[in-house]
Amino acid sequence: MQDYLRSKIPELPHDLDIVIRIYGNMYGLNKTYCDADILEHREMFARFVRGFNMAHPLCDFVDAGNGEECSDVKIRGKSLNPSSTILPEAPLGTHYDNRNYEAARGRPSL
Repeated sequence: MQDYLRSKIPELPHDLDIVIRIYGNMYGLNKTYCDADILEHREMFARFVRGFNMAHPLCDFVDAGNGEECSDVKIRGKSLNPSSTILPEAPLGTHYDNRNYEAARGRPSL
């Protein structure tokens, strides 16, 4: 991810922390994968999510709920971090900290 972002925005600081957050309907995905015989049993998906969440402290798979629009609502929602921004040129709306980006661009940060 860092290589991709640097290729798109070369002035990003080298010590930039990248947070990967995936919002999904865990029940619906699990059911779909099992019904399509992609997974043999439901516990396999839960193990995948646990492994993903444990692989790196800045990676999260978040269960957004069972509703059709739950993941969309989470993605469109405002960040809890007021200094966080969505990078439009990054895949799936990658976030980064405005203070780091503004400092890299030579602008004062708050």
